Amino acid sequence: VLPPSRPEDGPFRPFVGWEPPSAEEAELPGDMGERAFICDNSELQAGEPGITYRFTKALHDRDVISPVAAWGSAVFGTDEGDGWLRCGNRFLPTTYNGMRILVPA
Repeated sequence: VLPPSRPEDGPFRPFVGWEPPSAEEAELPGDMGERAFICDNSELQAGEPGITYRFTKALHDRDVISPVAAWGSAVFGTDEGDGWLRCGNRFLPTTYNGMRILVPA
Protein backbone atom coordinates (compact mmCIF):
# COMPACT_ATOMS: atom_id res chain seq x y z
CA VAL A 1 0.00 0.00 0.00
CA LEU A 2 1.40 3.36 -1.03
CA PRO A 3 1.43 6.23 1.43
CA PRO A 4 -0.90 9.12 0.65
CA SER A 5 0.42 11.64 -1.87
CA ARG A 6 1.81 14.90 -0.63
CA PRO A 7 1.34 18.05 -2.73
CA GLU A 8 5.11 18.60 -2.83
CA ASP A 9 5.57 15.17 -4.48
CA GLY A 10 3.63 16.30 -7.54
CA PRO A 11 2.28 13.36 -9.56
CA PHE A 12 5.00 11.03 -8.23
CA ARG A 13 4.97 9.20 -4.93
CA PRO A 14 8.27 8.31 -3.30
CA PHE A 15 9.05 4.66 -2.69
CA VAL A 16 8.79 3.87 0.99
CA GLY A 17 12.17 2.88 2.40
CA TRP A 18 14.13 3.90 -0.71
CA GLU A 19 17.35 5.80 -0.21
CA PRO A 20 19.75 7.07 -2.86
CA PRO A 21 22.95 5.02 -3.27
CA SER A 22 26.06 6.11 -1.46
CA ALA A 23 28.97 7.55 -3.40
CA GLU A 24 30.72 4.16 -3.19
CA GLU A 25 27.66 2.33 -4.59
CA ALA A 26 26.89 4.77 -7.39
CA GLU A 27 28.16 3.95 -10.86
CA LEU A 28 29.83 6.91 -12.48
CA PRO A 29 30.20 7.27 -16.27
CA GLY A 30 33.94 6.57 -16.01
CA ASP A 31 33.19 3.28 -14.29
CA MET A 32 31.21 2.03 -17.28
CA GLY A 33 34.12 2.15 -19.71
CA GLU A 34 33.28 5.54 -21.20
CA ARG A 35 36.07 7.34 -22.99
CA ALA A 36 36.59 10.13 -25.48
CA PHE A 37 36.57 9.64 -29.25
CA ILE A 38 37.24 12.16 -32.01
CA CYS A 39 34.89 12.41 -35.01
CA ASP A 40 37.37 11.97 -37.86
CA ASN A 41 36.47 12.83 -41.46
CA SER A 42 40.03 12.60 -42.83
CA GLU A 43 39.48 9.21 -44.50
CA LEU A 44 35.77 9.42 -45.42
CA GLN A 45 35.83 13.03 -46.69
CA ALA A 46 32.04 13.33 -46.25
CA GLY A 47 30.29 16.54 -47.21
CA GLU A 48 27.99 16.39 -44.18
CA PRO A 49 28.74 18.43 -41.05
CA GLY A 50 29.21 15.36 -38.83
CA ILE A 51 27.98 11.94 -37.72
CA THR A 52 24.26 11.47 -37.11
CA TYR A 53 23.30 9.75 -33.88
CA ARG A 54 21.20 6.58 -34.13
CA PHE A 55 18.47 5.37 -31.79
CA THR A 56 19.58 1.75 -32.28
CA LYS A 57 22.56 -0.03 -33.83
CA ALA A 58 21.06 0.35 -37.30
CA LEU A 59 22.37 2.89 -39.79
CA HIS A 60 18.85 3.72 -40.99
CA ASP A 61 17.54 4.52 -37.45
CA ARG A 62 18.80 8.12 -37.52
CA ASP A 63 18.03 10.78 -34.93
CA VAL A 64 17.41 13.62 -37.37
CA ILE A 65 16.11 16.02 -34.69
CA SER A 66 19.24 16.25 -32.52
CA PRO A 67 22.48 17.91 -33.63
CA VAL A 68 25.12 15.71 -35.23
CA ALA A 69 28.47 14.89 -33.66
CA ALA A 70 30.50 17.46 -35.59
CA TRP A 71 33.68 16.48 -37.41
CA GLY A 72 36.70 17.21 -35.24
CA SER A 73 34.67 17.24 -32.01
CA ALA A 74 35.07 14.87 -29.08
CA VAL A 75 32.26 12.54 -28.07
CA PHE A 76 32.12 10.38 -24.98
CA GLY A 77 30.81 6.85 -24.93
CA THR A 78 31.39 3.15 -24.48
CA ASP A 79 32.83 1.16 -27.38
CA GLU A 80 30.45 -1.79 -27.68
CA GLY A 81 33.07 -3.78 -29.63
CA ASP A 82 30.73 -4.35 -32.57
CA GLY A 83 31.29 -1.20 -34.60
CA TRP A 84 29.12 1.01 -32.41
CA LEU A 85 29.77 3.58 -29.70
CA ARG A 86 27.05 3.86 -27.05
CA CYS A 87 26.52 7.52 -26.11
CA GLY A 88 23.92 7.52 -23.36
CA ASN A 89 20.74 6.15 -24.93
CA ARG A 90 21.91 6.64 -28.54
CA PHE A 91 24.62 5.20 -30.78
CA LEU A 92 27.27 6.33 -33.25
CA PRO A 93 28.86 4.06 -35.85
CA THR A 94 32.64 3.79 -35.47
CA THR A 95 33.10 3.11 -39.19
CA TYR A 96 31.19 3.99 -42.35
CA ASN A 97 31.67 2.22 -45.69
CA GLY A 98 34.67 0.46 -44.17
CA MET A 99 36.35 3.71 -43.13
CA ARG A 100 37.03 4.65 -39.51
CA ILE A 101 35.09 7.77 -38.46
CA LEU A 102 35.55 7.63 -34.67
CA VAL A 103 39.07 7.37 -33.29
CA PRO A 104 40.12 7.16 -29.65
CA ALA A 105 41.19 10.55 -28.29
